[in-house]
Amino acid sequence: MKSTVMKRIVLLLAFVLGVSAGEARKLEVPTNYQFGSPERYAAYEKDVLKCSKWLIKTPLDKDPETRKAAGAFISKWAMGSPDVTVNLNLDLLTFMRSSPTLFRVYIAGSLEHSLKTGNYKDNRGSMLAGLEAVVKVYKKNKKTIKPDPNVEKYAEMSRKELREFVNKHTK
Repeated sequence: MKSTVMKRIVLLLAFVLGVSAGEARKLEVPTNYQFGSPERYAAYEKDVLKCSKWLIKTPLDKDPETRKAAGAFISKWAMGSPDVTVNLNLDLLTFMRSSPTLFRVYIAGSLEHSLKTGNYKDNRGSMLAGLEAVVKVYKKNKKTIKPDPNVEKYAEMSRKELREFVNKHTK
């Protein structure tokens, strides 16, 4: 009986880990995309969400070409989207220049929050989600990313402190 339960647990873990690894390798970033109308932006929302999740989940040193393509795709989509706005509070996003890779992770986290909740005007929520994504990726990739004091200050905050910080600095 115990061995059957253990086999199931091991198989489940293998499946979950296999799916996770497979997802990281199999991201298909749209190419030759053309936005232009609100309907065209809406048509790409699922792709934006997939790319955003991938950018947050995948280690920074894995598949740099896909990371570059996914980051460019979501950035271009975010710049022109008639519905979704990414809050770019320069007082909070002090790492934009020092770490463009993490800035794209911020965009990914913000977009993921907006698209999952459907609340496109939640500046605080999307900013918090973006910063939490940056902290998560920064901590997870400490061995492969250059230390950044602009990100380190957020990484040292508790979730509650980060939320209070965002609330204090956004409208």
